[in-house]
Amino acid sequence: MTRELGLICALFTAVGCSNNFDGTGDEPGKNTSVNTNQTDDDGDGYTEDNGDCDDTLAEVNPGEKEVPYDGLDNDCKKSTRDDDLDKDGFGIDEDCDDENKTVNPKRDEKPYNGLDDDCNENTPDDDLDGDGYLKEDDCDDTDYDINPDADELTDNGEDDDCDGLTDERFDTEIIDDSCDCGASSSIAVDSSGAAHVVYANADDGTILYKYRNADGAWSASRIIVESAGWAGEHLDLSIDENDSLHLAFTILSENEANRDLYYMYANEMGMWSSIYTVAGGTSSQINDNETRSPSDVGWYVDIEVDSTNNPVFAYMDNQRGVPVVSSFNQNGDVDSLDQDYNFTGPTGEYVSLALDSHDGVHTVYHNDGFMNDVRYTNWNSLTFSEVVDPRPGLFTSIAMADINVPCMSFYDDSKQDLIYGCREGNRWSNQQVLRDGNVGEYSKLLFNDRSVPNILYYDGNTDSLRMVQKPSIGGWKEVEVDTAPGTGAYLSATVGPKDAIYITYYDQGTGALKFATGQ
Repeated sequence: MTRELGLICALFTAVGCSNNFDGTGDEPGKNTSVNTNQTDDDGDGYTEDNGDCDDTLAEVNPGEKEVPYDGLDNDCKKSTRDDDLDKDGFGIDEDCDDENKTVNPKRDEKPYNGLDDDCNENTPDDDLDGDGYLKEDDCDDTDYDINPDADELTDNGEDDDCDGLTDERFDTEIIDDSCDCGASSSIAVDSSGAAHVVYANADDGTILYKYRNADGAWSASRIIVESAGWAGEHLDLSIDENDSLHLAFTILSENEANRDLYYMYANEMGMWSSIYTVAGGTSSQINDNETRSPSDVGWYVDIEVDSTNNPVFAYMDNQRGVPVVSSFNQNGDVDSLDQDYNFTGPTGEYVSLALDSHDGVHTVYHNDGFMNDVRYTNWNSLTFSEVVDPRPGLFTSIAMADINVPCMSFYDDSKQDLIYGCREGNRWSNQQVLRDGNVGEYSKLLFNDRSVPNILYYDGNTDSLRMVQKPSIGGWKEVEVDTAPGTGAYLSATVGPKDAIYITYYDQGTGALKFATGQ
């Protein structure tokens, strides 16, 4: 019995204590660990043994397409570039166009191809001359002095301002084509070179004002005179030494029974005054409801400012047929003086006014009476008018040359030529400037600081605006101002700083107001 128990115990001991089994029932020493190269850790369907080069990212495996510039080898192909797609040797951090191998930091810049060839924004592809204008606007991108903002030189054979014309004297532009508003205008220029323009809108009878600063930018137009009738049929603008504006203008009443002459001024800040009566009205300030006797004054009004900054007016009293000069006295009242007498018929058409250095008043005008000639008055020395020229002279214009010499221009209505003359001593010396016929209407005489005479006029042969100029050496020189058909009538002009000439005039085809400046 004892022996059987020992055998049973020995048997259990042998079975339970065997070294060929462990606690899991597996045989010890057998290799059962997992092979990670064969497991799909990121769940993208690829293991490392299947070519997955990053089994931690599902977007990286041999079945993916390469995504440029994300820093990953998406398709697990080292031959597929993530950077430098154009294979020019520059990655995206240096290459400004990684799809064009001709664009990279080692390339030379090629002008006008629209590409930044050398990947340097400071190297110009356009505006090579650095004048601020690109090739599409700059007619010579190799010359800094040639661009749309340059002044046109008249003797270098170049189109300096890129307007398609070479050595032209004047630049032109439309400044209002919103109405029939060019048939009556006037221009004045202040000491800074800013141009001030007043003009009448024939569509609604208002007077508008706008200005152009020294940089060439125009303000918006604004109405400064409104009337039930027609304001500005005749008007003129002048400027004093303080850059204040002085405006004379007519108003034709709504029933056309009265045409009266008025005046207003604006300070250097552009603030316009009340409206004051010069002639025809019965009160010192305009009143549309006032009742008065029929009047017809203010035709061809011309205004100048004397040395005390007070306005002086010349105009035709069409009711009496005489030219008149008026001015404001120290009390603010108007003093008026007839410049001629209606002996043989009406006189005073196209009256033009100039003041000498002593505020002496000089006028020229057409005498439409029996003699049909051109007359002149100087109320410093003359009692009666004198005949300037026996020809029927329309569109008369007077200006003072050096040492207070009065000179004038006019249109010979008989032969249709342009005439110019000056009063030397006690007589006038006149000459035909143009003999082509049909030239000289709307003549305007100007002298620059060098006492060179310039006459602007409408050329009926070419239907355009032109100018003649007589330099100190040589004869008269003809200059084209605006050759567009239908331009040049109803012109106004003045000389500004640096002898520049400023002009407003009418486009008869469109009714627009145009502007020109040049020399």
